[in-house]
Amino acid sequence: MNDLRSLLARLGKAENEEAYAIRLKLRQLLRRLIEDIVVLVVQANRDRVAYADIRLRTGERRQVTIYSGQRVKIPGIAGLDVRNWSRWPKGLREPQFQVADEAAHRMVEMEKEGASRTEIASACGCSVSRVSRVLVKSGRRKAIRKKGDDERQMTWHPAGRGWAKTYKGQRHFIGLGKLKAAYPRLVKDDSPEGSWKAANSWWKATRAGLDG
Repeated sequence: MNDLRSLLARLGKAENEEAYAIRLKLRQLLRRLIEDIVVLVVQANRDRVAYADIRLRTGERRQVTIYSGQRVKIPGIAGLDVRNWSRWPKGLREPQFQVADEAAHRMVEMEKEGASRTEIASACGCSVSRVSRVLVKSGRRKAIRKKGDDERQMTWHPAGRGWAKTYKGQRHFIGLGKLKAAYPRLVKDDSPEGSWKAANSWWKATRAGLDG
């Protein structure tokens, strides 16, 4: 293995003919070290992921994961033996997977904290439509819009568990926890029906401060 590391280190600095000679030596060395390789390739979102099981001539086995693009973890596959793919759970014996990547996790967490999809798009450097697609695929619902003649002055936001209001281009949000602390008598329960009056009171006070 030390010879292998040495050749790989030299390959990174070599050029042209020397690099070609090193590749030939690597091929010969790998043939002496490796008995066989089994590779399983699947598609995760738009990228491909290859799970390789390498059996060395010493009897030792190594598992390697190779990503063509973003590093996406497919839940449930870690630790499974690709040589026994036919015995995997049915849901994992698929050629394609839709998986939430780091960007999707970030979008979900931001929405849970009360950020609007416009704010999420701005923070993540993408379009609002992309944010909506990712959140819908992640099981998130859009905020419930109030009717024009509704007594509620704010919009209930189920993902953030609170109330939101956009005023003069600025978005304002208040969570149920803070509403309960500020208006304990007005918050009957954690539903929109049980907290809208407290949200109205909070917005009335907030708007008064904004308007001066």
